[in-house]
Amino acid sequence: YENIALQNVRSNQHQIGVHVDASAVLTNLSLTDCQLNICGNGLLIEIGAVVNGLTITGGNMDGNNFGLSVAANNTADNSNALKNVNITGTSFLNNTYFGLLFNAGQDIVLDGITVSGNGTATPTAAGVYFTWRMGTYSNITLRNSVITNNATNPGITLGGGVLVRPRANATVSGVLL
Repeated sequence: YENIALQNVRSNQHQIGVHVDASAVLTNLSLTDCQLNICGNGLLIEIGAVVNGLTITGGNMDGNNFGLSVAANNTADNSNALKNVNITGTSFLNNTYFGLLFNAGQDIVLDGITVSGNGTATPTAAGVYFTWRMGTYSNITLRNSVITNNATNPGITLGGGVLVRPRANATVSGVLL
């Protein structure tokens, strides 16, 4: 499927606000000024989904378990699961585990986002967590953003504002924070 656009959508108090299913193959998914709040996941991209072109502009993913969650397979190459991501002017506030969780993804630009109050319920927590699984990833940029007050629970042993932690069999290059 190509050129799917959600504009000014409010999807609150669900298990998943917006769900990209494991069998989905999408080119150019855009969310503009959407409110995906008080859900299990604000936006979930499942293991097996392929998204080439994700643009999120404005809006918020607040008060969820996970704001944005990109899942990945531990035993297969995930290099092509998520490419060409631009997230601009979006807030990720007060999500229980992570504001943004990337288990896969390359060619990612996070620009002018606000990430605060995330990661209060797990020993590993962060505002933005890059934990790439099996695959090759490059060109990751985080700029002009406010990252504050994440992973502040005293029980958290690994985490913070931005956590970069590639896993086994993941190769990463070109990370600019």
